[in-house]
Amino acid sequence: MLWYYAMGLLLAWWSYVAVGHTYIHAPALYHLVILIVFMGGVLWLILATILYFARSRSDTRKGIILTHLVIGVCSISFATISIVNDSEPNTETNEISLEESGDTTVMYYDGRIIHIKVGDSVLIDFIDSTEAAAE
Repeated sequence: MLWYYAMGLLLAWWSYVAVGHTYIHAPALYHLVILIVFMGGVLWLILATILYFARSRSDTRKGIILTHLVIGVCSISFATISIVNDSEPNTETNEISLEESGDTTVMYYDGRIIHIKVGDSVLIDFIDSTEAAAE
């Protein structure tokens, strides 16, 4: 049973290495391989469950059912957690603030120091890297 998922993941990895993800707006080949392996596992689970309750209740079928249930629950949990973590709102506000004290000026971008000027000397200047990050 585990060999089925191991071979499926190996085939998905190989298809990713060979083809990659060439078109960002559509599922890549490795996505389709993973989907086919997952759906095959669901069908195997359904068939094993039907045979377990309709015919003999063997330990082998019970192991097949438990293995596919654990793999299925873990896969669905991983996908759900990944989607929820990606959909969290962006906390960056692109806010620039200045703090002046005597002859020292400090500029912040989203709470990070990007520019420090003391008198006529500039000690830290990350303004160029901030413009690249904002784009």
